[in-house]
Amino acid sequence: ADLDNIRVPDGTYRFDPYNELREFTLLNLSSDYSYIDADGEGWALPYTDVTLTVEGNRFELDAIIGEEHHVVTFEGDYTMSYVTITDHISSLENDVVINLDNCTPTVMNYGDYWECGYNNWGIEFVCNQGLKEGVYLVLDLITESNTTCAGTYRAADYVSEDSDEPLFEPGVFVPGFRVSDDSDLLLGSLYVEYDNGLALEQAPLSVGTVDITDNGNGTYTIVIDCYDDAPTPNHLSLNWTGRL
Repeated sequence: ADLDNIRVPDGTYRFDPYNELREFTLLNLSSDYSYIDADGEGWALPYTDVTLTVEGNRFELDAIIGEEHHVVTFEGDYTMSYVTITDHISSLENDVVINLDNCTPTVMNYGDYWECGYNNWGIEFVCNQGLKEGVYLVLDLITESNTTCAGTYRAADYVSEDSDEPLFEPGVFVPGFRVSDDSDLLLGSLYVEYDNGLALEQAPLSVGTVDITDNGNGTYTIVIDCYDDAPTPNHLSLNWTGRL
């Protein structure tokens, strides 16, 4: 009732593996254990089971992750903000020249991840200070090749039956999108700038092109010429050369 002093209601929250949106549950869709490995690659592990107990300002999470048992407690003051989800994802107010000087890239071929008959390549740039610091950039690419991600990619169109579902075909990148209308969980190609765990700025790559060139000497050049989904679109650009 008091939007200036939002509290998590006391109670015991049980795991909801089927995302049935019942009261006092933790959704499988948006609950996981995330970490960065020694190579700077981000991972998210699903819970096998999890319970969260809230009593005032005390939280106790009891989780099974794979075969490991984790117990995490927090006790202290906290703040929460009421957020209105807009019909656009971007929070940018100006054009951005993406700076990856303090980031480390990883590239992965996920095979037919989207079950569209083509290869899905992901390129992820993570800040050297951690996943929730500095710049975070994801490029979600669709190609016929299972040996290289080099090529020119345009933003995917959307299927006629669902204006929110990207049309997967070779030579496109998947635009950034919300998992659902009432979620802030993002997938696809996107740019985020974090500070101490908070996303100060975020934007999907919605239209434009991504060009990836294999320079033949172990390095690649990535050129981004894209716009976000803001009411007045902002330009996102990048010209980066390095090892993937």
